[in-house]
Amino acid sequence: MRDNPRMTDTAARLKSARVAAGLTQKELAERIGVQQSHLSHVESGGRSLSMDTLRLAARVLGTSVAYLIGEAGQGSLGSVQQALVADDAVPGGLQQFAHDSALADALAVAEHEWLALQSLELPKPITKDGYVQLLITLRAIRAT
Repeated sequence: MRDNPRMTDTAARLKSARVAAGLTQKELAERIGVQQSHLSHVESGGRSLSMDTLRLAARVLGTSVAYLIGEAGQGSLGSVQQALVADDAVPGGLQQFAHDSALADALAVAEHEWLALQSLELPKPITKDGYVQLLITLRAIRAT
């Protein structure tokens, strides 16, 4: 089972989304109705979740099943966006924005825009909404 690349990809995406949501394995396991040990095996690529449980996990984590299973389309994160979600050193507001795939898709955030947002040195932490405002401002500056 561990040799299945799709399962391994799903495992990595599930763990990345869980970490970005600030949940422990135990907390997520309780919310989706599985044992923590089962979730641990899922995140290591040794087991899988039922489709119903995967849907619930996606809802709890604020993402989509499409993202978790690595399908193209809404909810699928680009490489820079995915790196922002997984990197604990990324400011919380930017990480939350990158994790909100529905919002990022609606705004059609390009890879270079994620990099621009990441490169900003801000005097204090800002929220996800603050990063959305910065994105709109960056776009307005580029348009002039």
